[in-house]
Amino acid sequence: MMRTRTPKALKILLLIVIFAAIVFLCSLCLYFFEKDNQPNAFDSIGSAMQYVLITMATIGYEDATPLTSGGKAVVFLTSSIGILVAIAFWIWMAFIVFGRVISGKYFRKKPGGHSRKLEM
Repeated sequence: MMRTRTPKALKILLLIVIFAAIVFLCSLCLYFFEKDNQPNAFDSIGSAMQYVLITMATIGYEDATPLTSGGKAVVFLTSSIGILVAIAFWIWMAFIVFGRVISGKYFRKKPGGHSRKLEM
Protein backbone atom coordinates (compact mmCIF):
# COMPACT_ATOMS: atom_id res chain seq x y z
CA MET A 1 0.00 0.00 0.00
CA MET A 2 1.14 3.49 -0.74
CA ARG A 3 0.97 6.09 2.01
CA THR A 4 0.24 9.65 1.09
CA ARG A 5 1.44 12.63 3.03
CA THR A 6 -0.94 15.35 4.07
CA PRO A 7 0.25 18.84 3.13
CA LYS A 8 1.11 21.12 6.05
CA ALA A 9 -1.46 23.70 4.99
CA LEU A 10 -4.22 21.09 5.23
CA LYS A 11 -3.08 20.05 8.70
CA ILE A 12 -3.05 23.66 9.87
CA LEU A 13 -6.49 24.27 8.38
CA LEU A 14 -7.82 21.16 10.12
CA LEU A 15 -6.35 22.36 13.42
CA ILE A 16 -8.00 25.77 13.00
CA VAL A 17 -11.36 24.20 12.14
CA ILE A 18 -11.22 21.90 15.18
CA PHE A 19 -10.26 24.80 17.46
CA ALA A 20 -13.08 26.97 16.07
CA ALA A 21 -15.56 24.14 16.54
CA ILE A 22 -14.50 23.67 20.17
CA VAL A 23 -14.79 27.41 20.83
CA PHE A 24 -18.23 27.56 19.19
CA LEU A 25 -19.58 24.51 21.03
CA CYS A 26 -18.29 25.73 24.40
CA SER A 27 -19.78 29.18 23.72
CA LEU A 28 -23.12 27.68 22.75
CA CYS A 29 -23.24 25.53 25.89
CA LEU A 30 -22.21 28.42 28.14
CA TYR A 31 -24.84 30.68 26.59
CA PHE A 32 -27.63 28.17 27.12
CA PHE A 33 -26.58 27.44 30.71
CA GLU A 34 -26.12 31.05 31.79
CA LYS A 35 -28.53 33.16 29.70
CA ASP A 36 -31.38 32.97 32.22
CA ASN A 37 -29.25 33.61 35.32
CA GLN A 38 -27.09 36.41 33.87
CA PRO A 39 -28.90 38.07 30.97
CA ASN A 40 -26.58 41.11 31.01
CA ALA A 41 -23.30 39.19 30.93
CA PHE A 42 -24.33 36.43 28.53
CA ASP A 43 -26.90 38.18 26.34
CA SER A 44 -25.72 36.55 23.10
CA ILE A 45 -23.57 33.72 21.82
CA GLY A 46 -21.00 36.34 20.83
CA SER A 47 -20.54 37.51 24.42
CA ALA A 48 -20.28 33.87 25.53
CA MET A 49 -17.67 33.33 22.79
CA GLN A 50 -15.69 36.30 24.06
CA TYR A 51 -15.79 34.80 27.55
CA VAL A 52 -14.70 31.39 26.25
CA LEU A 53 -11.79 32.81 24.23
CA ILE A 54 -10.56 34.89 27.16
CA THR A 55 -10.86 31.85 29.43
CA MET A 56 -8.97 29.67 26.92
CA ALA A 57 -6.19 32.24 26.83
CA THR A 58 -6.05 31.87 30.65
CA ILE A 59 -6.31 35.63 31.05
CA GLY A 60 -9.52 35.65 33.04
CA TYR A 61 -12.66 37.72 32.74
CA GLU A 62 -13.71 39.53 35.90
CA ASP A 63 -17.10 40.93 34.80
CA ALA A 64 -18.97 37.64 34.83
CA THR A 65 -18.71 34.32 36.60
CA PRO A 66 -20.83 31.29 35.77
CA LEU A 67 -23.47 30.57 38.40
CA THR A 68 -24.92 27.25 37.23
CA SER A 69 -23.23 23.88 37.56
CA GLY A 70 -23.33 23.42 33.78
CA GLY A 71 -21.72 26.82 33.22
CA LYS A 72 -18.98 26.02 35.73
CA ALA A 73 -18.33 22.68 34.01
CA VAL A 74 -18.06 24.39 30.61
CA VAL A 75 -15.64 26.98 31.99
CA PHE A 76 -13.57 24.25 33.64
CA LEU A 77 -13.41 22.33 30.35
CA THR A 78 -12.57 25.52 28.45
CA SER A 79 -9.77 26.53 30.79
CA SER A 80 -8.37 22.98 30.77
CA ILE A 81 -8.27 22.98 26.98
CA GLY A 82 -6.57 26.38 27.00
CA ILE A 83 -3.91 25.22 29.45
CA LEU A 84 -3.27 22.00 27.52
CA VAL A 85 -2.96 23.90 24.23
CA ALA A 86 -0.49 26.33 25.83
CA ILE A 87 1.62 23.50 27.27
CA ALA A 88 1.57 21.63 23.96
CA PHE A 89 2.63 24.78 22.11
CA TRP A 90 5.65 25.40 24.36
CA ILE A 91 6.71 21.74 24.27
CA TRP A 92 6.44 21.80 20.46
CA MET A 93 8.52 24.99 20.30
CA ALA A 94 11.14 23.50 22.62
CA PHE A 95 11.46 20.40 20.43
CA ILE A 96 11.88 22.56 17.33
CA VAL A 97 14.53 24.77 18.92
CA PHE A 98 16.45 21.97 20.63
CA GLY A 99 16.10 19.73 17.58
CA ARG A 100 17.71 22.33 15.36
CA VAL A 101 20.47 22.99 17.88
CA ILE A 102 21.27 19.31 18.33
CA SER A 103 21.06 18.45 14.64
CA GLY A 104 23.22 21.42 13.71
CA LYS A 105 25.81 20.62 16.36
CA TYR A 106 26.13 16.85 16.12
CA PHE A 107 25.16 16.08 12.55
CA ARG A 108 27.08 17.50 9.65
CA LYS A 109 26.73 16.95 5.92
CA LYS A 110 29.46 15.08 4.11
CA PRO A 111 31.24 17.22 1.56
CA GLY A 112 29.62 16.58 -1.81
CA GLY A 113 26.91 14.29 -0.39
CA HIS A 114 23.45 14.47 1.00
CA SER A 115 23.70 11.92 3.77
CA ARG A 116 24.50 12.85 7.31
CA LYS A 117 26.85 11.17 9.69
CA LEU A 118 27.29 11.42 13.40
CA GLU A 119 30.35 13.30 14.57
CA MET A 120 31.55 12.79 18.08
